[in-house]
Amino acid sequence: MAAGTGVAATRLGILLAYDSAITGRPAGRGWPVSFFVVTLVVGGYLVTHAALQLGDCRRARPDAERACSAL
Repeated sequence: MAAGTGVAATRLGILLAYDSAITGRPAGRGWPVSFFVVTLVVGGYLVTHAALQLGDCRRARPDAERACSAL
């Protein structure tokens, strides 16, 4: 899964960097590929972490429901 995530983030990062260079943002240049790759990987991590936290919270004991409402 890690290799697949890395390949997908790299390919999508290249595509997004190419698109940003074509559209001319920012200031006539494009954003670098590394910016998009890192943003995609960190965003995926945050979404996965939040989903796992929410899942753990929903599987908690019924009396722990109040702790889950803070999320």
